[in-house]
Amino acid sequence: MTTPLRAQREQRGWTKTQLDARLRQAAARRGEVLPQPQSLARQIARWENGHGPVGEFYQPLFCEVYECSPAELGFVERAEIRASDQEPLNELATELARAASVDAEVASLLQAQTDGLRLLDGRQGAQLIRDQMRAHIAHIEELHRHAVKPGVRAMLAKVLADTSRTGWLAGA
Repeated sequence: MTTPLRAQREQRGWTKTQLDARLRQAAARRGEVLPQPQSLARQIARWENGHGPVGEFYQPLFCEVYECSPAELGFVERAEIRASDQEPLNELATELARAASVDAEVASLLQAQTDGLRLLDGRQGAQLIRDQMRAHIAHIEELHRHAVKPGVRAMLAKVLADTSRTGWLAGA
């Protein structure tokens, strides 16, 4: 089976050496340097035979050299995979940003929230705050597990211990 990449080269009647020269010219226009000809030739053979995906660095070069879209060169499927891979990376970035935002002030606010729940427990009873207490404990545990700033884990551990004691008293 002929890959779209190989079909484009053969359709133009180019040798691999001619393709190499054109790729190097395109890379030079971008201020990039390509590997030695033997190494690049092996990569091109792999890509043209469908033995591996064309990397993100080379895709725009091939598009420029062949004057084709990524879809015409068979890169679209690879782009869709990258988009789906991006979602977990975005989630990770969000979680890291959230973890980095936890500081002494957040620990104080969580302690104040614990104190407020303790007051509610004393006035209205454990049954009414049980779900709130469980959610509060789970939130502190999550923040503690991912805390990144020095000293914050110790502060959160103290709040968690106090909150868990209150939760135990409340029957959480």
